[in-house]
Amino acid sequence: MWETLSKKEKLILLSGIFEGEGCCGFYIAGGKDRRNIELSVKMTDEDVILKFKEFFQKGFTGKAKIYQEHHKQAYRWKVTGVEALKIMNRMLPYLGKRRSENYYGMVQLIRDGGKDCHTHLLKQAKDKTSNV
Repeated sequence: MWETLSKKEKLILLSGIFEGEGCCGFYIAGGKDRRNIELSVKMTDEDVILKFKEFFQKGFTGKAKIYQEHHKQAYRWKVTGVEALKIMNRMLPYLGKRRSENYYGMVQLIRDGGKDCHTHLLKQAKDKTSNV
């Protein structure tokens, strides 16, 4: 089925999967004053995870840590930095309110140069645009 989808249909499909299984935000890297944007999707369907890397041509995939013996092996796609913001911007028209607000919160935090990395606490940018 994947091969028969148009580029737009693939983006919509991956956006829906990201909406349900993905996460996004800032993480602290290399010290408390250095933050990086991160998008990731974690699930047990390795073939779906590989489609994120194939489609967006960014990030990395790999096995996720198994926390308990009875858990199935999960796989993860992750992309960081400006590329993460660009990818989320591409998915934005197909994401729900909560993910959209998270995206605008990240953009606003970058604009403001704020020190608080909790993007869910920020209001979205007034013009809802980014310079990405």
